[in-house]
Amino acid sequence: MQIYLVWPAVRALIAVTRRYHWALLAFAVAFQLVFSLAVQQQWNLGGLSGWVHAPEAWLPSYLGYVLVGALAGTHRERLVAWTRAHVRAVLGGCAAALALGVAVYRGQVYLAGQPPLVAGIVFQPVVAVESFAVAWTFLALGLVWTERGTPWRGLVRAASDASFGVYLIHPLLLQGLLLAVAAAGPAQPPDAVLLPVLVLAVVPLVYSVSGLVTALARRTPASLALTGRARVRARVPAPALVPTGGTR
Repeated sequence: MQIYLVWPAVRALIAVTRRYHWALLAFAVAFQLVFSLAVQQQWNLGGLSGWVHAPEAWLPSYLGYVLVGALAGTHRERLVAWTRAHVRAVLGGCAAALALGVAVYRGQVYLAGQPPLVAGIVFQPVVAVESFAVAWTFLALGLVWTERGTPWRGLVRAASDASFGVYLIHPLLLQGLLLAVAAAGPAQPPDAVLLPVLVLAVVPLVYSVSGLVTALARRTPASLALTGRARVRARVPAPALVPTGGTR
């Protein structure tokens, strides 16, 4: 909703800086990296410290992503053509970014002694790098998929239609699990036990339940508000054609 409100201003900025889009792109990427570093390190920036120490989900905290997305849309044809010709480079870059993210996380936990929740915060430079790489990879995979004739189109479309609903619903389930864990007591199993349980049980459970709730919500009048998609209506069978001219 915040992006909707400022979109006219973003479009105006893109138009005014049409000769300097590379500079605007560099600014957007640099801003997101520096801001993420400031949040991670809790820099003291005077009057801006309150924002840096608690960025929340306000638009300025994600300004770099918004500007990069706007520039990508403006130069869609060039971006798609380059990506189509360099799919392997995009996939390789994404793999490198993910490996870097894992390495940074392990370094923060096992070398710097940070708690896993602190080491895994959203606002840190490596997450910004991963986010750009993953988004670009989705574009590359989508182009490959279309070039191969869109196999499994029905399944992909169903998953796509459910994705936003799952995105909206799964934090509620996670919050419920956190409340349940907090009520159970302060005891915590060792990481060697906790990690497999989270990856193999909790994550599939959360996404499966979110998908089921989304599928049910899609069939209610609240579908648009709850899932971001229009309501799925039951298909009415077409009436049988009655031949004209009488019967024999």
